[in-house]
Amino acid sequence: MSAAGARLLVMLVCALLTGACASRARAPGGPGGAVAKVPPITLDIQSDPYPQQAKRQKIAGRVLVEFHIDKQGKAVAARVVEAQADAALQAAALQVLSRATFDTSTPSYDATGATAYRYGVRFCIIACGSLVPYPGYEEIVLTGDPAR
Repeated sequence: MSAAGARLLVMLVCALLTGACASRARAPGGPGGAVAKVPPITLDIQSDPYPQQAKRQKIAGRVLVEFHIDKQGKAVAARVVEAQADAALQAAALQVLSRATFDTSTPSYDATGATAYRYGVRFCIIACGSLVPYPGYEEIVLTGDPAR
């Protein structure tokens, strides 16, 4: 990983880099809907996922992504269901989840593939400040420095 990539602060709720957590994400029914337990996640972040132009322009935002998990533990059929972010950040959120692996050996995994999960992705410049997470959803927070 480059020095710039190493400086990228990737704060992941529930120690996501270690894959040591079982998180919850709301099912598509939203705040009043049933809660689907998301299997533990491991992210493969080998380079800075924050779009360089967005960092330079100090663009922050949040994206809510819905996806299914296949038998290999990969997010499939991912789509943006809500966003307060430009197109570059939306694409980056989808890319981050496409590189994630979910633990399909846990009881929370739905082998039928019918369960849709949702994850929030926040892109913050230096700190998130007033950019709040989507209530009720687990999230991935990517923090970029425009000087890097």
